[in-house]
Amino acid sequence: MLHLTRKCDYALVAMAHLAEQDTAMDSPISARQVAEHFTLPVQVLIKVLKDLHRAGIIGSTRGARGGYYLEYQASQISIAGVIDAIEGPIKLAPCCQQDDQDACVACSTTPVCPISNNVRLLNDRIRSLLRDVTLQDLMTTEIEMVLPATIAGVEVTIR
Repeated sequence: MLHLTRKCDYALVAMAHLAEQDTAMDSPISARQVAEHFTLPVQVLIKVLKDLHRAGIIGSTRGARGGYYLEYQASQISIAGVIDAIEGPIKLAPCCQQDDQDACVACSTTPVCPISNNVRLLNDRIRSLLRDVTLQDLMTTEIEMVLPATIAGVEVTIR
């Protein structure tokens, strides 16, 4: 089953909060404030925010009035970028990355696999979809307006 991990969920919730609060370098919000607002485990959230900071999606300031802020507008932050920062590249199967030769070598079915090409195509479509959906879309848009009606011929309904 495909689902966002808890860490990705926390990342998106925290970033939406930073966007709603219109944070900037001069008005950051601490991890503790975000955690308390949403009743999230503070240590996990701190780790998630550090991963987002390392990826350059959010900024941080230190000190008594330190905290986190968005480096970009919510409309410029793709969901795929957030997932990549927290969990690494999206892969339906280990062989989904064309350049991931180690995964293909480790798989004994690679030479005769009847589905690898189509699984890669489906993976590319899902990644493309998630690149097209922004944090702003999650916060304000009727998501069905953003998503295509089908992914690789399979009807999609998201509610």
